[in-house]
Amino acid sequence: MGIDINSRRLQAIQGARADLLEGDRDRSDRALEDPAFDLTCDPPRLSSAAAVVVAVPTPVDTCLVPDFSILRSACSTVVEHAVPRQLLVLTSSTYVGSTRALCGPPGNPRVGYRKAPACGVQAGTHQSGRG
Repeated sequence: MGIDINSRRLQAIQGARADLLEGDRDRSDRALEDPAFDLTCDPPRLSSAAAVVVAVPTPVDTCLVPDFSILRSACSTVVEHAVPRQLLVLTSSTYVGSTRALCGPPGNPRVGYRKAPACGVQAGTHQSGRG
């Protein structure tokens, strides 16, 4: 599933008109050919995904200080619709610890963490009774 709040962006992806690198275009084309792949603007649909990868732009100011407002908004939406055992991954240009800072405790008791055994990376798991 691909989700974006911008329906025009989703239409561009669906129509193979998105601004992608060649390798990304190939992956996008393969995904679009898969009948199980779906594009949506409906955030509640996130709850049906086993894993959610957040990939949004992280603009910087003239001093190269990142503006996390877009990422913070995306993470808030993802956490709002998270379900038990769902994996949350940030791929945006962020600093170490961003997943915990933007998606997890202490500010958000809905998300807990466990050590991922294969690679030693922190992985978030939803812990509310919802879902």
